[in-house]
Amino acid sequence: MAYAQLARPSACDLSQVRMQWVWRRRMAYCLLAFGILSSIASTHAILGAVKEENTVVQLAQQLVAHEAVVQESTR
Repeated sequence: MAYAQLARPSACDLSQVRMQWVWRRRMAYCLLAFGILSSIASTHAILGAVKEENTVVQLAQQLVAHEAVVQESTR
């Protein structure tokens, strides 16, 4: 009798197992969506930082060029 119960899980057990897998699938989709959104956000932040750094470098180069012109004119 015990063997027959192990061989045939009840409908309640199957429903519970199915709900666990549904929950796990939902969590996997949520984690995947979070990963995609966070990677997009961090990529956007990195690109913004690179653009700002490029602007700072250009301004520094202009400042150095201007200082060189001023230094030449004072000699």
